[in-house]
Amino acid sequence: MSDDGGGDAQILSFATLQERVVQAPVDTAMFTWCPAMDLLTFAPDTRTVWLYRMSGQLVWKLALSEPSIEICHLIWRPDGKMIALACSDASLRLCDVNNGRVIHQESTVSPMSSLSWVTEDDNAVKARNTSIFEGMFKVDIEASLPKLSILPTSTAESVFTSKFALDCLINSAFQSDALNSVDMLVGVSQSGSLEFSIFGRFTISDLAFPVSNLRPICHGTTSDLSFHGFLATTPSKELIYAYARTHFIRRFGKDLILISSSYAKVASLIHYIADVVIAIHDEWKPAEKYLRNALSSLDEVLKADKEDAQTPANVRLLETLIFGAPNSAMKKWVSERLSERVMRTWRKTSTGGYENMRKLILEALLPACERTIVILSRVRGLAKWHERGSPLGMDHEKFTIVLGRLELLMRKAHKFMWELNSEYEYFKEFLRWLKFIYDRLESTDPVSDDSEPGVETGKVVKYITQYMHQPIIHNFYNLDLKPREDTSDFIPTLVGLISKSCDAAFKDSADALKGHVVFGRPLALVSECDLGKLHVVQRVTNGHNVSYVYVTIVLGENSSEIILVRIAVSKVPSELLIPQYNAAKFILKQEKVVALSSLDDSKIILLLHPKEAGNAPSARLVSLDMASVFDEDESIARTFDLNLQQEAVTILLSGYEASEPKWSQCREFDSEFVPIALSVNGRKGRRVGCVLADDRQRFIVFDVDDEELDDEDDVNDEGQVMVE
Repeated sequence: MSDDGGGDAQILSFATLQERVVQAPVDTAMFTWCPAMDLLTFAPDTRTVWLYRMSGQLVWKLALSEPSIEICHLIWRPDGKMIALACSDASLRLCDVNNGRVIHQESTVSPMSSLSWVTEDDNAVKARNTSIFEGMFKVDIEASLPKLSILPTSTAESVFTSKFALDCLINSAFQSDALNSVDMLVGVSQSGSLEFSIFGRFTISDLAFPVSNLRPICHGTTSDLSFHGFLATTPSKELIYAYARTHFIRRFGKDLILISSSYAKVASLIHYIADVVIAIHDEWKPAEKYLRNALSSLDEVLKADKEDAQTPANVRLLETLIFGAPNSAMKKWVSERLSERVMRTWRKTSTGGYENMRKLILEALLPACERTIVILSRVRGLAKWHERGSPLGMDHEKFTIVLGRLELLMRKAHKFMWELNSEYEYFKEFLRWLKFIYDRLESTDPVSDDSEPGVETGKVVKYITQYMHQPIIHNFYNLDLKPREDTSDFIPTLVGLISKSCDAAFKDSADALKGHVVFGRPLALVSECDLGKLHVVQRVTNGHNVSYVYVTIVLGENSSEIILVRIAVSKVPSELLIPQYNAAKFILKQEKVVALSSLDDSKIILLLHPKEAGNAPSARLVSLDMASVFDEDESIARTFDLNLQQEAVTILLSGYEASEPKWSQCREFDSEFVPIALSVNGRKGRRVGCVLADDRQRFIVFDVDDEELDDEDDVNDEGQVMVE
C-alpha cells in the first residue's frame, strides 16, 4: 500500500455496485452522470453520445448528422430531463433524454468554451418569496387552456411529433411549482463573453469579463444564483479566479421569471406554429400529386388527339359536363388513365389530406395562437406598468405589434379553414361526377335517365373553373415562389414576422438586465501552469451568514501537489468577496492525481496512480474531507488577508509548509482494472460514482457512502456488493 496518507483508511470503501462494458472504446471528456437518474453518458468520438443505464443497458445513441461539427461540451439539466450540447459550429442543442432527439437548437456568438446548468434551491426560493399573499390572487389562465396535440409523424423535421418534447417545451413546461425557481444555462464563449440563458431560452449575452480571452475550466454558483465564479486560464497560461454578482434575480424576482418563462414558452409556441404550417403543406402534397398527375395525363391525351390538341383541360371538362357526353379523347382518358382503383385511391388520399389540414388548423394552429396571445397579453400588461416594466426595458408597443400579427394569423387561419371546407365540398362533387362518367362508359347495360346520380353540376363547374388549377392553399402559401412585392399575406411569411418581432420585444429586457451584472477583480492563482497536467475543481457552499468557494488545484511536474483554497463570499448584495481566504497544501510522495471530482459541500474524491509504472496498487480511489482541512482546531489551513482594492489581486499558493493528506475513504485497484477517468453524483439520494478502465470500455459503478451498506449486505472478498 502507498504511504501517501490514509494509513488507516477503510479498505472496503467505494464498494462496487455494478461492473459493465460499453460497446466500444470511449472518450473520457463526456463521461458524466445524470443528476436525477441512474444514467451515464459516454462518447465514442466527438460527434456521438451514448446514454447507458447504470446496469449497462444502452438507452439510445445520438450522432450529429453534420460531419464537420463536433460536440465540445455536454451538460445535464439539474432535473435530468434534458441534455445540452455545445457544438463547434456555435450552436447550442437541447436533447430529449428519453430518446436523444434534439428538441431545440439555437446559435451563440461563438463556440462555447464552458457550459453549466444550474438552478435555485428551495431555500433560496423561499427567501425571495416572503409575501404571505404570494399566489393568493394569481389565476393561471394557461392551465385552463386545452393541451396542444402532437404533430403527424410525417413532419419528420419537427420535434413536436414526440409527446415528451411537446410536454417538456409547451404543455407541461413551466408549471406553477417550477416557476418559483430559476434554472439557468451559464456559458462562456471562446471569444471570452459570458451569457446567462434563463430557462434555456431567454438569453442575457455579450457580458465582458475584466480580463479578455479567458478560457474557463469550471463554474460554480451560490444556491440563489447571485454569485458566479469561474476558474479560468489566460493566453499567458495564468490560472485565475473570475467572478461576478448577478443582481437581477434578487432585484426583479417574479417579474424576471414572468418575462423569461414567457419568452421560453412563446418561442416554443412559435416554433410549434411554424411546424404546424409546414405540416399543413405536407398534408396537401399527396392530394396535390394525384391532382397534378390526373391533369397531366389529360393534357397528354388531348395533345395526342388532333381535334383537341389545342383544347385546355378545363375547357374539355366543362364541355363534357355541359353536353353530358364525353368525346373520344375524354373517353380514352377516363377509361384508360382513370381506373376505378386510381379514383378510389385519389379520393381516399385527398379526403385524408383535406381532413388532416382542417384538423391541424382547428386543433393545433388556432389553439397555439390563442395560448401565445394569452401569455403575451400578460407580459404586455407588465410592460404597461411603468414602475415595474420600465426598469426591465420593456416597450409595450412592441408587444402590441406581436399581438396584432398573431390576431391577423388567426383571422387568416379561420378564413383558410372556411375556404378549405368549400373547396373540399366542390372537390368531392367533381370526383363523384368523374366516377359517374367512368361507370357509364364501363357499363354494358343501357343507362336510363333515372340512373343519374344527382351530381350537383354547379359545384363541379365551381371546382373546374376556380380550384382545379389554383387550389385554395395557393392563396395562403407562396407555393409557386413567384417574386411578389408583399408576401406578408402568406401564412409562412407572417409566422416569420411574428418570430422576429417577438425576439425584438424580449431582447430589450435582456439588454436592460446586463446593467445588473457586476464583475469583481479577478484573483491570480497560478502565474504559469501546464494546461495538460492541470486538474481543478470548484465547489460553492451556502451558509447562513457567509458562503464559501472551495477551489482544489493539482499542480507539480507529476500532478502530486494538491492545493485547497477557501474564499468567503459576502451575503451583502453590494459586496462580492470578504477580504480573507484560507489555503492548505498537500504533497503526494509516490502517487499522482489522474482525476478529481467534488462530491458534495464537504468532500472531494481523487483518482491516484503511482508515479512509477509497475508499483502496486495500480490505482487508488480516495476521498478528502474539506471541512476537516479548514477546521480551526486541525491547524492544517492558513489564513491570509485579501486586498481587494489592489489593481492585481493574488492568492498566495506558495511559501507555506505542505501537509500529509489524511484520506477519509480509500479503495485500491489491481492491474486487472486500472481506472483512468472518474465521474461522481453527489446529489442526495443519488450518491454514486463511476470509474472508467484504461481499455475505455469497462466501467465500475461504486457506492460513495459506506455507512449506507448494512452488515447484512452481501460483500465479497474484494469489497464488492453482490447485486443481481
